[in-house]
Formats: sequence, structure tokens, C-alpha cells
Amino acid sequence: MSTTLILAACGLSVLFFILWLIALRVEAVKTVLKILTVCFLLGISFFSIFAFLASFENVTNSGYWKASYAVVLIFSVVISLKIIGVPKSLWAKSSIFSSQKTS
Repeated sequence: MSTTLILAACGLSVLFFILWLIALRVEAVKTVLKILTVCFLLGISFFSIFAFLASFENVTNSGYWKASYAVVLIFSVVISLKIIGVPKSLWAKSSIFSSQKTS
């Protein structure tokens, strides 16, 4: 119980500090928030990979779990790539659905 309260207090103090920096319009906050968001999304990605592999055990309705973990994994990877700033031209060139002909 006390560990949960300590973690909650630390999380709220970090959140307060970030909001205070945003209110002061510190430009480095945007970079820090991007880094924290990408780290959070990578954690979700790793969890989704582990859970997807674990769903191959004998479990009822494992197809639904596999599909949901795959969707979460794809979503988190795409959002983190967009936050990092992968150029849109790279997405278009590597897409199999692009309408541009290369003849």
C-alpha cells in the first residue's frame, strides 16, 4: 500500500513539473515529452510482442487475443515512428499499395 502511494506521489510530482515547464514555455519540454512518449510506446510494443507469443498456448478464443495484440503492436509502432519523424516519402516508397508506377 505504501509503495503504491509513493509511486503515485512521484508520478504526480513529475507530472506537475512537466506542466510547470509547459506553462513557462520551455522548448526542451517538447523534446522530453516526445522521448517519454516514445519510451512508453516501446514498452507497450514489447509487452504486445510478449503477449502475442504467449497467446499461442492452449487458450480458448486465442484468435481474438492474437488479433488484439497485433493491432496494439502495429498502432504503437506506427505512432512512435510518426513521433520520431520518419519521413512520409519513406512510407510511400516502401508501401506495396503505392499508386506510383516504377516503369
